[in-house]
Amino acid sequence: MAIFVLTHPDTISNEVEVLKEAVDMGCIVHIRKPMWTWTKTKSLVQSINRSSLVIHLEKEWKVEENKYKFHKKPSVSYPDPFRFVSSSIHGIDQLESLAKYQYCFCSPVFPSISKKGYTPRINPKLWIQSVEKVGMQDRLVALGGINDTNAIDL
Repeated sequence: MAIFVLTHPDTISNEVEVLKEAVDMGCIVHIRKPMWTWTKTKSLVQSINRSSLVIHLEKEWKVEENKYKFHKKPSVSYPDPFRFVSSSIHGIDQLESLAKYQYCFCSPVFPSISKKGYTPRINPKLWIQSVEKVGMQDRLVALGGINDTNAIDL
């Protein structure tokens, strides 16, 4: 089972050291800094200097390098040649898009802890049934409101 780490959208203290340690422990680290520029994000990525990082690509960024792995926002069209390894889905109608990616984030599966009012469109059991039906259960990462009480439902 893979362990995924998603960065805080803002700067946190000791971030480079913490993220290096997470990668060195085998975690897949997603760099998600939506309010940052590409230059600032790229600097963070270069400071961490690990090949397993995945960068959440923002539409406004002018990225010319193709040496990074990226996470694609489902609602945005990007020109080739980006190397997308993951994306996000927010409903069972988007399950077919999984075929293009190594894995996809599925959210929210429970009411979000960090985003007030961000609630699931369908219940977690229906997510699971739908994912199993199309045989994608090993490529979906559940996000949103998961805690020690409700994790058993997944």
